Formats: sequence, structure tokens, C-alpha cells
Amino acid sequence: MVCKHKSKKIIIFSLFLILVSGCTKADTNIKEAARESNTITIEAASSEPEEDINPSDTLLPEQEDTNNTEPFNIIASIPEENLHLYYGKEEDVYFDDIYLSFQNKYLALSGKNLSNPAFAPSLTLFEADSNVAVVLIEEEGTGFFITNLHVIKLDDMLEIPYEEAIGYLDRNISSVIRDDGIAVLDLGDKVIEFHVAEIETLSNLFDLIGYGGNIAYYINEDKIYCDIALQVSPACYLGYIQLEYCLEGDSYHVDDMRFCTYSDNQIKYIEKNK
Repeated sequence: MVCKHKSKKIIIFSLFLILVSGCTKADTNIKEAARESNTITIEAASSEPEEDINPSDTLLPEQEDTNNTEPFNIIASIPEENLHLYYGKEEDVYFDDIYLSFQNKYLALSGKNLSNPAFAPSLTLFEADSNVAVVLIEEEGTGFFITNLHVIKLDDMLEIPYEEAIGYLDRNISSVIRDDGIAVLDLGDKVIEFHVAEIETLSNLFDLIGYGGNIAYYINEDKIYCDIALQVSPACYLGYIQLEYCLEGDSYHVDDMRFCTYSDNQIKYIEKNK
């Protein structure tokens, strides 16, 4: 399935500040999309505890029965649900030692989040069940944007495993970039050929279609998605693979995979069913 990008819902990616003609300009849009996502899914949170929160209610287990009465810093919150995300320390440009608290129950989360407030983590409650998704923004910069997803079952504060996006692509797609400048993407049930030579110098092209520098997990209408950008040179992107997840048993699995183009795409391509 090939889809077209609509408005700001899909996070767009880029590798260099100066792009060749016809390649995607995504760095600015990706940061704006991250800000928009956070303002939609979480209530703004600062490093200071909220006034209506009793510090004794926000102490993490490590702080109990000590003389330290200061809570860990809140970086995301849904106050009406008594749901908060904390960090324990700040190192370089990262918040580390991240915990989720829900009704005085606590869960340590792996990973870190950038300390830049423009890239705050997000909390999203699923309406259909008592699960919450935490998306940490671990890296961003010219050419990369990396997120880390946690899905937690609030009833017992346990993480729900999910199929990791890059591993899924490694197992389910293949590619080659031919000497004539045609990039071939094999999605299993179909093959897409991109006429890359029309907009990119042949000497700049990779041997294979690359991915892994831009990985964006997000929640939309109670569903988990992940967008992974595809590039054929250091500055030229074909579009992105969008993965859609569903809950099967006790874990989330990829239910659908589709190729999507960016709104400014200038690369001609032909889709062929196998």
C-alpha cells in the first residue's frame, strides 16, 4: 500500500540542512511535529513539581524513609489520572533515571530523554483499556531523530512487549540501488522502483536503501505507529515505511506495513505487485 502524507500527522525526516533538489526537507517539520504531538497527548510539565501535588505523594521508592523530602522532577503528567513521568538526574543534554508513577505505584523505564523542552516526552492513555504509552525522544539532530516506546499496563504496572521496528524491517524488506540509478524496494508482496538518477548524482547513491536514522513511534486514535525514513544518499529520501501495530495476546505486533511519500516528493516511482 502506498499512502500520501497528510498535514502534520506524520513525522518527516531529513539528513542535512542543505538538501539536493528533489530531496525531502524534513528537519524543521520533524521538530514541529514533535512539539505538536506533545501538546496534544500530555499536559505541559516542567521540572518543578505542581503546586497541588504533595511531595510525599511523589517520592520514588529510593527516596522513602530518608531525610530528603524533595520529589524527583516531573517531565510529563496527566494530573487528573495521578499519572506522572519523572527523571532522577540530568547528564549532559539528557534526562536519565526515568520513572513512571501511577496512584503511588512506580515503574523504572529504560532509556533517556533529551533535556531540551522542545523535545519533551509524551504520555498517551489508550481509551479502550488501562494502558499508557510513553514515547521518549532520545536523539535528534541533522539527519536523525530517534524515539523509544514503552507501553505499560497500569493495572499491574508491567510493560507490554512490542515488535521492534528496525528488526521487523530487517526481516521483511530488501533493497538494491542499481548502477543505472534505479532504487528497488521489495516489500514482500510488491516491488517499488524509484527513478533516483533523475534528481540525485549517481556517485552519491548508496548500494542499498538505508534506514535507521529516523525512527518515530507515536499514538493515533488508540493505535501505535512507527515511521521509518528511507534514504538513498546522505541527503536524499524516498519517503518512509509506516508500521501499524495491534495487540495480540500479551504483546503488540506489526499488523500492517505501507510505503508513504512526503508531500514534497519529486521522485518518480513504479509499483508492481509480485
